[in-house]
Amino acid sequence: MKEGKRIKTKKVIKKASEEIKKKTKSIEPEKRTLNFSLVEMVVIIIIVSLIVSVFSGFLVFKNYNYFSNITSQTSINTNDKKVNEFIELYEELKDKYVEDVNGEELIDAATKGMFDYLDIYTNYLDIDTTSDLQDRLNGEYKGIGVEITNNKESFVEIVTVFPNTPAEEAGLKTGDYIISINGESMVGKTSADVANTIKGNPNVKFITLVYRRNNKDETVKIDISKVIIPSVESKVLDGNIGYLKLTTFSNTTYDQVEKKLVDLEKKNIKSLIIDLRDNTGGYLIAARDISELFVEKGKVIYQLKYRDGRIEKVESISSNKRNYKVVVLINEGSASASEILALALKENYDATLVGKRSFGKGTVQDTSILANGSMIKYTSAYWLSPSGKSINGVGIEPDVIVDQSKEGDTQLDKAIETLK
Repeated sequence: MKEGKRIKTKKVIKKASEEIKKKTKSIEPEKRTLNFSLVEMVVIIIIVSLIVSVFSGFLVFKNYNYFSNITSQTSINTNDKKVNEFIELYEELKDKYVEDVNGEELIDAATKGMFDYLDIYTNYLDIDTTSDLQDRLNGEYKGIGVEITNNKESFVEIVTVFPNTPAEEAGLKTGDYIISINGESMVGKTSADVANTIKGNPNVKFITLVYRRNNKDETVKIDISKVIIPSVESKVLDGNIGYLKLTTFSNTTYDQVEKKLVDLEKKNIKSLIIDLRDNTGGYLIAARDISELFVEKGKVIYQLKYRDGRIEKVESISSNKRNYKVVVLINEGSASASEILALALKENYDATLVGKRSFGKGTVQDTSILANGSMIKYTSAYWLSPSGKSINGVGIEPDVIVDQSKEGDTQLDKAIETLK
């Protein structure tokens, strides 16, 4: 969530169809809920967890995967001996422990233990974290256009004001404290509380917000509207070199890249730098679509290797054709979807990679939304480069290795030098 916790979570997505033939610019999550009892829900989590292989890395996500094979069943099969033992243990502790035991908290603890057994990127996300993640990866949300966090002084502080949003139009700035909303004090509240107050009521079209700046309180009326989260920056550098910086791979990133790339080309750029430094990934489909802006039809963008050994090749279906030079900037923080795009351009477009060795995240995650709005995510496949190479745990070695200086941007300077 934007008007919510500032959580450093790796990005997640909806499960893509295995036979995607048509290009999709934006995918809306299917809204499906499952109505299970508390015990049934933990049984589901156990069953899913037990079939997950252990992998490592940041996150590349396919599309949201709901339990379609479970929703058609009217009951949960608990013939598994270990599952029945778990239910028996749960009931024993809940009924006979020396103190009162909260059943939901006991289930939460058991759930955490299951995911702790697996890799750190296969885990359970609570409702607030799930909401934050969905907002970030959907690339848009309903709100005012700010990112907020709790500071040490018990205030909720604005850390980012997104451009072209109601918050910017109202004059809010980074560093402002949110004091009250619609007359209700926000002092001492969490950032999640503030987020829920701002966007919790779908019928509210505006809010009256009091903010504090330089020890002075001001009141503004701010519209609630759809906010597009910017994930792409662009500019023209000296020598007619275009520059695109991608901060994530959300549902709206492709549209932003396409628009900004066309604008750069109208300015007669002769070459292009794509900056993927510290971009930890996001939607797999976004990386594919952006690759198709450069990769010719029929060429492989990436491959997926599943637990049964089956390999699926994902090919470009685009008619786009570009012929100017491209340099891709990567570093230790470039992971998952960033690495997919970098290798797709290197192996298919002869792009030059500049910077430092990338993180080395070569796995794909699926996600499932539970009935209460929380989420589980689990690793479901390896991804391979167009030529079939795995970079999992290894990373991508750049063609030109450059350390980043504390003064100036030496990596960007080397990218510019490479293009001249």
